[in-house]
Amino acid sequence: MDREQVNKIEEIINNHLFREKNTPYYELKKMDVIIKYLIYQQLKEINNNLSLIDEALSIKELEK
Repeated sequence: MDREQVNKIEEIINNHLFREKNTPYYELKKMDVIIKYLIYQQLKEINNNLSLIDEALSIKELEK
């Protein structure tokens, strides 16, 4: 998920959660799911980066 997509989703969340009138329960639940999805995507990206680092370190150890 690229930064532009994340920014668009964050804007939607801000519009739904921080407007002046009371937010209905179903919208809060929808935002909860979206936020959890964003967290999942970030964790997946971190895991991929850590895997790449681990692989690079393994290759470096084999070269020694």
